[in-house]
Amino acid sequence: MNVLIAEDSKSYRLLLKAYLDQLGHEVTAVTDGQQALDVFQQQGNALDLILMDVEMPVVNGIEAVESIRTIQQTADIEWTPVIFLSASTDEADLEASIASGGDDYLVKPVSQRVLSAKMLAMERIIKMRQRLIQANSELKALASVDPLTGLYNRRHFERIAHEEIRKAYRHGRNLCLAILDLDHFKSINDGYGHDAGDKTLITVGSAVRAALRSGDLFARLGGEEFGLLITECDHSSIIPVLERYREIIASQSIPLENGDTIQVTTSVGACLLGDSQREDFSQLYKQADIALYRSKHNGRNRVTLSSAGSER
Repeated sequence: MNVLIAEDSKSYRLLLKAYLDQLGHEVTAVTDGQQALDVFQQQGNALDLILMDVEMPVVNGIEAVESIRTIQQTADIEWTPVIFLSASTDEADLEASIASGGDDYLVKPVSQRVLSAKMLAMERIIKMRQRLIQANSELKALASVDPLTGLYNRRHFERIAHEEIRKAYRHGRNLCLAILDLDHFKSINDGYGHDAGDKTLITVGSAVRAALRSGDLFARLGGEEFGLLITECDHSSIIPVLERYREIIASQSIPLENGDTIQVTTSVGACLLGDSQREDFSQLYKQADIALYRSKHNGRNRVTLSSAGSER
């Protein structure tokens, strides 16, 4: 483990470091709470454990830990266990130490055997915490990603779109929300089977994702429908951008096991933020959906743009 020791007594600091070195831990040792804070701010999540003396000059241990817990909450840094070290056996001191954010309290002098046992217990806790962090990270990814294509899903797309729409209005920027619907996709499933349909969706998703401009967001909304959020655009440039994505999809050749090749096209409906009225995600999506219907009605494999609530 990567351990930080904050202890103002030189002899006891060296003794603790020697104990931990023997146990195979990486040790950083400082002499007061302010130095401990400085190390924490530099290393953050790299620290696995802190051994903190209570009584120290400049900034004492309790003050340092209170500051560390505040930093963790505001900077979204993972919880780092803290074991307080003190010569005091007063229960009020123990209570104050734990209340400040400490996880354990040892009375000095601490024997090598007791310290070794505490380190073993902390290692178990840290490993469980790491597994929990990993599991939470995986669950978060699963909640945001479409399992078939690996693209972001509708839930993530809507969340980001809400945020980007607010930013666009706040900073006076334009934004485009587009819906892309693969043409005649049902005939692929009916004619070649659902495996071919899945391969088509995966191929389209990979091709568009590889060609995304910086800042653009592409997601699978469901079935053969995809969402595209373009954050840097204007009336003069948006059609060429949307046509580029349409052409990328139309250029894909999808080989099947029976030797056949599938060509797929897409119809696109898009909406720019209104110039004179504030629109939210649901309004933009509705206008893009209306524009998509126009693309389908007018022959498919084309882009239709709506702006300020009116189709163009």
